[in-house]
Order: sequence, then structure tokens, then C-alpha cells
Amino acid sequence: MNVHLKHIICVFFIVSAALAAKAQGSIDSEKSLDTFLARYEQSCEDCLNLRERLDSGEKISKDQAEYMVQSFLNLHRLLKGMEPELNSRQKVRFDAIGSWFKTGEKPAVLDHEPLKSASVRLPEARAFALSESCILKRPADPSYDRPASLTERTVYIMPALTMYPASYGLMAGVKMNRWGGYARFTGSFNGTVPSYSCSDDGTLENGGSIWPNGKSAGKTLQITTGALYEMNGHLDVYGGLGYGRHQSLLQDIDGNWAAAGSGISGICLEAGVLASWKSVTFGAGLSSISFRSLTPVISIGINF
Repeated sequence: MNVHLKHIICVFFIVSAALAAKAQGSIDSEKSLDTFLARYEQSCEDCLNLRERLDSGEKISKDQAEYMVQSFLNLHRLLKGMEPELNSRQKVRFDAIGSWFKTGEKPAVLDHEPLKSASVRLPEARAFALSESCILKRPADPSYDRPASLTERTVYIMPALTMYPASYGLMAGVKMNRWGGYARFTGSFNGTVPSYSCSDDGTLENGGSIWPNGKSAGKTLQITTGALYEMNGHLDVYGGLGYGRHQSLLQDIDGNWAAAGSGISGICLEAGVLASWKSVTFGAGLSSISFRSLTPVISIGINF
């Protein structure tokens, strides 16, 4: 009888220990899940704050942004795979965090005292497995605006207009990080062929004078290329050189056109600024042909 009693007592203690271990494991598991739900919620808030900073025009390192978003996605995949282990309270919290990330509106169920994951000690084996699957390497210097290893490209396409005389065309450029290049072509697209020549004041070679009817025109062409440099997130400066020419035309009372003067041709120099707001870019500059003319250059277009 005493032997049987000893066996019963032994079995009782074994079963009790097993149940206690299972209960403790369940508690540890629940704490572990709460820990990663807390990390998931904090990661969601960090991503939404990042979105607000980007919308306000703040410059954020792409490495830092990708790190934050990838951390959130890794935690989402991790918890999604563990969803069968979540209790009803944890499932509600998991779904609420996902809704917050999608809509940007924080559900009322998340207005609670945030859990401090550092106060929960995870079992060593599980902590290692989770860290391997969801912990990313943080950028070495997240405050740096544009890491050297990351190439940021901006393309500009802008219709351009030169004034005095008027001509039009296209300006296009590309920028890699802070430096880039551009090219511009503008012309009057005037196919008028002068019948004869005169001086700038209308004097003819034989000493006579043209009888103008008051109409004048100009044939102009500018082809330039040069460099772009980013001053800040919204302002670039550019400068370049190329070839340009301009010829003034006068029309006489018979409807014939005369080339007034010898015209201007030679090296075309220019400089200006590009101001960008979101995907729209405005440009303003000055160009000169052989230092004998000074012409404003206006452009407006898109960047992407």
C-alpha cells in the first residue's frame, strides 16, 4: 500500500511539474508575442512619422527610409506566420496595427500604455531565431542625407523660351546625386530667306536706304550643354556653353526681306537656376552669344 502511495505521489508531482512547465511556457510565449506586437506597433508609428516628414518636404536618407519600412514588413511577416498562436486580444491588436499603417488613422484600441519590450526576457533560443529573421542592420549614420553608396537620379524635361529675340525649344537634363548635366536647344524656326543685305540702320551698299514697311523678324539658334549642381533639395544651378547665332531681318514695302547687319554668331555662354517644387521645375537664366547679346532664358517642365 505504501509502495502504491509512493508511486501515486511521484506521478502527481511529475504531472504537476509538467503542467506548470506548460503553463510557464504559455506565459513566456504570450509575453514574447506581446513583445513583438509592441515592436510592430512602434515600427508602424515610425513609418507613419517618416511619411509625414517626407510629405513636409524634409530630406530623408533612402537607406534610413528603406530600413524603417523593411523592419515593419519583416515584423508583419513574422507575426503573420505566428498568427495561430495569438490569443483574441493579440489578434485584435495585430489587425488594428495593420489598419493603422494602411489608413494612417490610429484605431482606438491602440490608445493604451505602450508595452516595454525590454522588460520581457525571451527564451534564449527563440530570441535568437526571431532576431535572425526580423532584425535589420541599421545604417551606420542615419543622419547623413545622402549616402555615398546610394545613387539618386533626377531627370528634367522642360520646354524653354529665349526672349529678345523670341525663340523656343527644349531643355533636358539628368542629375546623379548632386551633380548632373543638361542640354538645351532653342530656335526661331524662321524659314525666311533674305533677298539682299543692308546695314543695321537700313543703309544699302549703293548708298541708298531700304524702304521698310515696319515689319521685322529675327532668325536665331542656340545649342548649349553644361553642368548641373544641386544647392539644396529645391534649388539647382546650371552653366554651360555651346554655339549660337542671330540675324535680324527687315521687310521693305515690296514685301522683300533684307538681312540687317552681319548678325551675331559664335560661342554661346549661359548660366541660371532651376527651382523645383514636387514634380514641377521652373528655370530662369541668361545667355550671351560672343558677349554681344544678353538674352533671358525661361523654362518650365517636370522632374522625375
